[in-house]
Amino acid sequence: MSARIAGAGVMCGMALVVDGCGTTDCIETSTCAEPEDASAMANADGDATQGIDASEASPPLDVTVADADAAELDDTGAGRDATAFVDAADGSLDAGGGSTLQDGSDGSTGPAPDSGCVPTPENCTDGIDNACDGHIDCADQPACAAYACAPPVPNTWIGPVLLWTGGYPAASVPSCPAGYATAVDAFGGLSAAPDTCTCQCTPTGQKCSGTATVYTDQACANLCATVTLSSNACTAFTCTNGGIDGTWKVTAPVASAGTCAPTVTPSGAPPTWQTTARICAYAGRVDVPGGCTNPTNQCLPKPTAPFGSELCVYQPGALTTCPAPYNASAQPVVVYKSFADGRGCGACTCSPTPTASSCSGGVSLYNGSLCAGAALASSATCEGYSNSPGSAEANFTLTAGTCSITKQPQPTGNVTAANAYSVCCM
Repeated sequence: MSARIAGAGVMCGMALVVDGCGTTDCIETSTCAEPEDASAMANADGDATQGIDASEASPPLDVTVADADAAELDDTGAGRDATAFVDAADGSLDAGGGSTLQDGSDGSTGPAPDSGCVPTPENCTDGIDNACDGHIDCADQPACAAYACAPPVPNTWIGPVLLWTGGYPAASVPSCPAGYATAVDAFGGLSAAPDTCTCQCTPTGQKCSGTATVYTDQACANLCATVTLSSNACTAFTCTNGGIDGTWKVTAPVASAGTCAPTVTPSGAPPTWQTTARICAYAGRVDVPGGCTNPTNQCLPKPTAPFGSELCVYQPGALTTCPAPYNASAQPVVVYKSFADGRGCGACTCSPTPTASSCSGGVSLYNGSLCAGAALASSATCEGYSNSPGSAEANFTLTAGTCSITKQPQPTGNVTAANAYSVCCM
């Protein structure tokens, strides 16, 4: 309840008394005498209250007591603890609490001024009303028009981040904008052709060998020694029954069969990517609350070109779904830092042995054991010698056969992208 008075008045206890005594609400009503000069009265609590003559008040004092606990009037006629003030012109009541002042002409209201605030340029991520206008960070427009409210990052995800993608190879990769730092450089769209496999079958293990026979007589009849020769090797021998003069002869060299060895050679172009990507992570202060409608959101710089227009989050691994509210696309953008090249070739097979090969060349006979000094040339016929021989050396030339491929090798394996990152955007 409230009581309205004009002119002199006083509150006794919890009730309002007008024009002196005559009510049981006052203490000692029977002896309550009018003050001599009608200029002062005492309330039940003994506080002095100045009385104001209604005829002298200009304009008349207009006080509304909002409840039974309304405070006393001070010596100026204003309420010391009043919870509301009313304009003398229209009697309108403010919102209460004494924290908002009303204009008597139109009843408009505004934020209570902060007498201790010194305006400075708005810092849009510090959580402070720098401009002293009652708004912080993202709520302070247009000062923070370049900033946006970002919802909380979902559990196990990292962010907020920005995503840039371009061609591969990229002529240049843009730097992260102010407030962001490079988190991941990666690639997308890996492609690689299978290897080309070439097989070659090579004869191996073939060699030429021959025999030299030494005699002690002049008709190649009295055998002294038989020497087995291989190409480019000096073979020493002893003719125990030989003399200074004798004869010798050689057999034509022959080639051993040998085998065919396969060699597989893989060849192919290196793997290529279709896109280049850069993920930039927000590196500033976590501004929560940051003047956003949702108090759990944070205020941070908006994405700028050439980065995408939306805020994103990312997580290591190749994922298949995106979390709300970063699920503008059903599936994440998956990029990779590297690849594993598992391409190769299967085996090829060859014919077991080469085609026929041949040997040519001759043998030199020496009288010492080291194949040194003057030499006698060999012949298939019986040839004479002198000065008892002690070593022989063959100089054979091999003409190898050829091997055939019986099974061509086939490409195997593939290229696999590795070190994946999944990016989801709003």
